[in-house]
Amino acid sequence: MRAWSLPLLALALLGIAGACASEGKQTASPTVSATTAPSPTPTPEPTPSPTASPVPKMTLWRWGNVTLTAPDVASQADDPLAIRVQRERFSYPDNVPALSLIRDETTGRPSSAVHIDAMTGEVTYDQVASTDQAEFDAIVATIQVSEPGDDRRPWPYSKDEPDWPKTAFGFGVLHWSPDPAAGIVVGLLVRESQVHDKLVEIENTKSRRRVDAVTGEVMTAEDDIAPEDAEAFERWTAALELGP
Repeated sequence: MRAWSLPLLALALLGIAGACASEGKQTASPTVSATTAPSPTPTPEPTPSPTASPVPKMTLWRWGNVTLTAPDVASQADDPLAIRVQRERFSYPDNVPALSLIRDETTGRPSSAVHIDAMTGEVTYDQVASTDQAEFDAIVATIQVSEPGDDRRPWPYSKDEPDWPKTAFGFGVLHWSPDPAAGIVVGLLVRESQVHDKLVEIENTKSRRRVDAVTGEVMTAEDDIAPEDAEAFERWTAALELGP
């Protein structure tokens, strides 16, 4: 029997211990690393709906024998797509009273216009862009022709004074703007090199009056008033207030 020396025995024992230690490392439980929870998917912001253009208030307009329903002036303030109602006592080229519907040209949109004979209701000019056709057709469809009756027209034909405040109208003159259904227009007239050079003018298809905007004097020599309009024109004149 072979005898082991102490040094060799010690080395053998160390080898066995090392093998056991190495084996223990191999059988140790694996280290579990912490997992990171996924970030929540952000909810997209809702896309705002485009703001629709306000629908203008519709009102009755009269000029001569013609009435129609068209947008009110105040409800279209600062609207570049406003449809304007223009009333003329003598229109070019026919020199007859005319009521016109006009939408001015804007960037990317052509202008549109319709002219209507204020005595017969006949459309004498029609040049409307395709994008405006439906709106203009709807207004033209409301045209009615009838002799104006004082009992159906608002102030100044009616004695009931307006319930809205007077407005400043050039040169400091305060006045009540006639309701569009009255069939009267008010304007300013400036004439150079004349004694009465700043005038307020009121007219319809049959009558006209001019008043000095500074003194309030009625230009009686220039009065052209039909008998059926006389009372209404006097009522409007009496309500004028001159500026300081």
